[in-house]
Amino acid sequence: MKLRTLSLLTLGLGLAGCTASLRPAEVSVSPVDPSAEAQGRRLLAAAADKHGLAAFKGAQTLSYQMHDHWQGMLAALGNPWPASKIDVKMTFKTGTFDARAEFVSGEHKGLVWGLQSWKSYKQAPGQAPVFEEDEDLSFILPAVQYLLEFPFRAQHADIVTYAGREVVNGRSYDRIFVTWGSYEAHTGADQYVAYIDRERGLITKVQYTVREFARFAKGTVHYDDMRNVGGLMVPMVQTITSEPSDDTQNYLHRMTLVPESVAIDGEPATLFVVDPELAPAGDHKMQESS
Repeated sequence: MKLRTLSLLTLGLGLAGCTASLRPAEVSVSPVDPSAEAQGRRLLAAAADKHGLAAFKGAQTLSYQMHDHWQGMLAALGNPWPASKIDVKMTFKTGTFDARAEFVSGEHKGLVWGLQSWKSYKQAPGQAPVFEEDEDLSFILPAVQYLLEFPFRAQHADIVTYAGREVVNGRSYDRIFVTWGSYEAHTGADQYVAYIDRERGLITKVQYTVREFARFAKGTVHYDDMRNVGGLMVPMVQTITSEPSDDTQNYLHRMTLVPESVAIDGEPATLFVVDPELAPAGDHKMQESS
C-alpha cells in the first residue's frame, strides 16, 4: 500500500462511515421536480455552448503544457505527482479517459505517464511503453482531463437539476447539481455542483466529490483566465480548494497552463493507441473490481 493511500486512510478513520453528499437542500427528491430538471439541463446546455461545445465536438485531441503546484499538508499526503512542482505536457483524446502526461523538466524529463482504456503505462525516454498498474497515474490523468472537459461531458449525466442561486464572494451564480444513478450519495458515482456565473454564462466553479480517492473527499475547482482557443473557452488557471467560497490563494494545488501551448488536434488520435488489442473504453469510467 502506498504511503499516500495509507496517510489518507489514517486521516479518514473517524470518517470511514461518511460518504460526502453535495446535494443542495434546494434539490427536491421526494418527489423529484421535473421543472427543476428541465431548467438544470437547459442552463447546463447553454453554458456548454458558451464554453465552445461545437469546437469540442469537432476536436479529437487537446494538448497543452502546464505547471502544477501542490502545497500544504494535505497536498503532501495527496499529491500523486512525483514532486510538489511539476511541468508536464498534457494530451487528451477528447471525450474519453485516454490521456498522456510527458514531464518536460526536472529529473523525470522525458518520462511519459499514459492511460489507454483505463490501463496505465509508463514510457521512459527512448524506451517502449510498459503497462503497469499505478494508482497515482490512474487517478491524476482522468481527474485533470475530466475537470477540464466538465462543461461538455456533464451533459451526459443521468441526473441534472437546478439547485437555486447562490452569491459567492459578491458574484451571483446559478447552481446545477449533477450525478449518476441516484440523487442520494453513494460510492458508485461522484456528485458535482456547477456554478454558472449569471453575468457571463460560463461555469467558473465546480464542487465535486472524489469517490475513487476517499468516500468522504471533496474539492472545488475554480476556473480563471478563460481564453478562446479555436472556439474553445480554456481556463488557463485551474485552482483546487476545498469549498467554492475559499480564497484561491490558499489552494491545495493550482494548474497553470502555458497559453501559447494550447492546441486543438495538435496531436493525432493514434498517439493513444499504444496497445492495439485494447478495446476503446470511450466515456465509460473504470469499473471497480468486486
